[in-house]
Amino acid sequence: MTMTQKLNIGQLNTLATFDSMNAPVTVFEPDGRILYFNPHCEKLSGYSSGEMVGTYYWNLLISPEDRACSEAAVQKASHGAVISSFENRWACRSGEILWFSWSNSNVCNPDGSVRAIIATGIDLTERKRAEAELARTSENYRNLMSSINGVIWEGDPETHFFRFFSSQAKAIFGFTSETLLSDPDLWWSRIHPDDRDRMKQKMPELLKLPGIHQLEFRFLQEGGHTIWIRDLMTVEIRDGIASGRGIMIDVTDEKRNEVALKQARTQLELALGSANMAAWHLDIPADRATWLGNAEEVLGINPGTFAGTHEAFVNLIVPEDREKVSVAVAHSIVKNDPYAVEFRLKRANGEVIWCLSRGVVLRDAAGKPEIMTGIIVDISELKKIEAERERSLEATRQAVQLREDFISIASHELKTPITPLKIGLTVLRRAFLEGGGQGLSREQLQKMFDISDDQLNRLIHLVDNLLDVSHIRVGKMTLKFSRMSLADAVVKASESLRGDFQESRCTLEFKLDPHVIGQWDRLRVGQVITNLLSNALKYGAQKPVCVTVSQEEGYGILQVSDHGIGIAPDAQARIFRRFERAVSKRSYSGLGLGLFITKQIVVAHEGHIDLFSEPGQGTTFTVKLPLRASSHPADSS
Repeated sequence: MTMTQKLNIGQLNTLATFDSMNAPVTVFEPDGRILYFNPHCEKLSGYSSGEMVGTYYWNLLISPEDRACSEAAVQKASHGAVISSFENRWACRSGEILWFSWSNSNVCNPDGSVRAIIATGIDLTERKRAEAELARTSENYRNLMSSINGVIWEGDPETHFFRFFSSQAKAIFGFTSETLLSDPDLWWSRIHPDDRDRMKQKMPELLKLPGIHQLEFRFLQEGGHTIWIRDLMTVEIRDGIASGRGIMIDVTDEKRNEVALKQARTQLELALGSANMAAWHLDIPADRATWLGNAEEVLGINPGTFAGTHEAFVNLIVPEDREKVSVAVAHSIVKNDPYAVEFRLKRANGEVIWCLSRGVVLRDAAGKPEIMTGIIVDISELKKIEAERERSLEATRQAVQLREDFISIASHELKTPITPLKIGLTVLRRAFLEGGGQGLSREQLQKMFDISDDQLNRLIHLVDNLLDVSHIRVGKMTLKFSRMSLADAVVKASESLRGDFQESRCTLEFKLDPHVIGQWDRLRVGQVITNLLSNALKYGAQKPVCVTVSQEEGYGILQVSDHGIGIAPDAQARIFRRFERAVSKRSYSGLGLGLFITKQIVVAHEGHIDLFSEPGQGTTFTVKLPLRASSHPADSS
């Protein structure tokens, strides 16, 4: 039967209206075959009217899950039932699933039997999708609520009572949410007595202030156990009405860890303080350092002036040591080498100290460096001890070397005068044994006696110098002060050396002020002049030696100048020490005691001795002796 046969003229006019409707309309045979499929159905399904007319409604179009119920609905309508609302899903040509709600009207024969079923639909797809999204969101929210280790709450800022507690209330507070909400005073009564007044004052105040707030307090669980709660609340005001909601988290373990960490930090700082060291942590990606212990004291930093970065720390290191520290840090980070470096650090007050820093690099699971941690300790005292030990070792080495040199030089110097004495005695003995002394002339005997006398004087001089050194070492060289002329002392000393100067063809030049009179030890001052003249004679290269005596501001001034080999700059400070010589012992004789004894005598007079010398140009020694002796004559100790 065709559509025209099934419907009367009025109903056919209605179908013409259905063609222009923006809603799905279908007409079925009582057995479910499609008689009419309007254009909007074609648009939604992707199937044409020609494809659908004559087919059973549930075979091609209906989603498999809804075919059975859709067939049952058609059968029900074919028996005259009017279905006001029925939902099913269409499986469109594109594969998209669309939801519809259907209502029907029946076209009946005169006997009341159903001739055709007209179904009009409403597209529910967007609503169904929104409902599914809402259900998914609700499920996610429920899952989130159950996974949070905290209690979600809502409160009334006006009454200061809670309107909602999430189900975690039982696990955290020990009370169900129903119990807490049914007794508004219960929650407040379980706040720790030491925190209750503060909470009753603070929480109502915060519930009136828009924004995010935080409170921490202790809560007494049902069993009496005390826990710490952190309440993170958000307050909103809309249209003048305030609402508050938030989450309460159990932070008991965190608080315990904070206490333990604080105790450990305090103990560490005490230990670091007693050891005069500081601990440091360097956040490598952020280039930020954190310090523990005596950091300000060890680093010498003024409070509040340290930026805390690695660069700021490096700037405290003396420039000569910065590269060494930077290289050590880089090697530790890149090559995972142990970090251990000694360096000098300049404090804010200008003091330079020695520090030792040790550390390790902590890395993440991928091996990327995250933190470098270690200690820094002031080792200045240790460095001083090491330096003193090194100086002592060097002094010991030098003393041993001086002893060896002295033994060698002394043996040579003592042997030098003895050898001609022995030769002279041998000659005399042979002459007397062989001829009763008749083989030697008077001139020969006189020359032999003169040589012997000179060598004996030289030997006596060497022994006297050794005795002087011994007296100086034990502080027993005393001075006998008397009024004397410094010029006369120069004349007398030069007379005693006249023969030596003549033999060396070296001339003496004098510029003597006869009015320089002082209280000095005559013998020791003469010894000073003799030593300086002998020194000028020895190293003066046979050039004139000039001796000057003058007076200046309460001092008698003695200058002895030669034009000889001079003294190297590095030797000028040490030639006044025992057994020290500015030249090789192979080139010049002597024990290296003359200038040492000279300086000790000058110092014992509370005077000064200085020198000016240029290699190859000569040397000038200047002695300054106070004209008046001290009321407490000095010794050489």
